[in-house]
Amino acid sequence: MAYKDRELFSSVTRGPDLRCEPSKVQVKTFAPVAGGATLAPLTPIAYETVLDKWVVWANAGVNDANVIRGFVWPDAVELDDSGVGNEDVMGQVVMEGRIHADDIPLPGGELQANLNAALRSGPRDLGLFIYGLDEVR
Repeated sequence: MAYKDRELFSSVTRGPDLRCEPSKVQVKTFAPVAGGATLAPLTPIAYETVLDKWVVWANAGVNDANVIRGFVWPDAVELDDSGVGNEDVMGQVVMEGRIHADDIPLPGGELQANLNAALRSGPRDLGLFIYGLDEVR
């Protein structure tokens, strides 16, 4: 009787690993979003000074919402809108480290060119090194 052939690989399907080498991760408070939202790992985020909370980066954002200060990591953040004004959510954010630009998701309604421009200039001063970009300043 012959033995069954050994499976030398996993039959589980999973996506590719994201290229992120964090050196500092902190827990932050995120502002609620109408309709709720899920922020995928490595979503660029900003600190909104009037709300005093973290929000998704927006190129046309006001009150510093247009300045990338970190990236969601390692788990997705589920934003809730089930109540009125008290649905803040805690999530982990990469504050320092190395991230590959191709793994950063484009926030809804934004242009890749605007995200690339924001990645080239701002985060490096905070200790966030984005590699895989051309024309880095």
